[in-house]
Amino acid sequence: PTQTMAALIECIEWIIKEEAVDPARVYVAGASMGSMGMWDLVCRSPELFAAGMSCCGGFDAEQAPKIASIPFRIFHGDKDPWVPIEGSQVMFDALKEAGADVDFHIYKGRDHFVWGPTYGNKKNLDWLFKQSKPAAKSKLEAMRTTRKSTDVAPDETRELRTWTSTKGATIEAKLLQTTGSGYTVVLEKADGGKLKIKMSGLSEEDQDYIKSQLQ
Repeated sequence: PTQTMAALIECIEWIIKEEAVDPARVYVAGASMGSMGMWDLVCRSPELFAAGMSCCGGFDAEQAPKIASIPFRIFHGDKDPWVPIEGSQVMFDALKEAGADVDFHIYKGRDHFVWGPTYGNKKNLDWLFKQSKPAAKSKLEAMRTTRKSTDVAPDETRELRTWTSTKGATIEAKLLQTTGSGYTVVLEKADGGKLKIKMSGLSEEDQDYIKSQLQ
């Protein structure tokens, strides 16, 4: 990847991890040169995205098998003088051949500027926002089966689970509570004792779990 593309991927991964983002519903879209960048992005990091939309772009059709599991909607004007419609056609054909869920809408008599009617069409956005990654969705729902609270009474503690420290040690404990902006975590160990640690002392997976309880 270019330096800019590598930075973009790193930024997206950071936002998904640190902010209130549903990892099952991250989408990618682009128009014109932005469409070409969109295809490059999703081919490099297909695991990040649930669906995508491309306007008046194109890419290397040989990359299509990498993203065949992702649904796409492609849009192009048949009178485009800047980016020929063949750019979108080859991607559509390659994705279709790879078994992807892909649709190609051709704007008859339209030139390059088709992103207005594309993104302005509520049906297109409704389709996009309905898409999700099943595996990520099930994981997210599993984390949300427990009532979320920043202050949990002892008789309402989470089920016993194994926590892992950043150094690899494991702790069998229940989550009692989390307090403050620094995320001090209070755990009740299997032997009845309590353990107060900082969020940063836990593995990334356990940190993500605790953050999910605060949403």
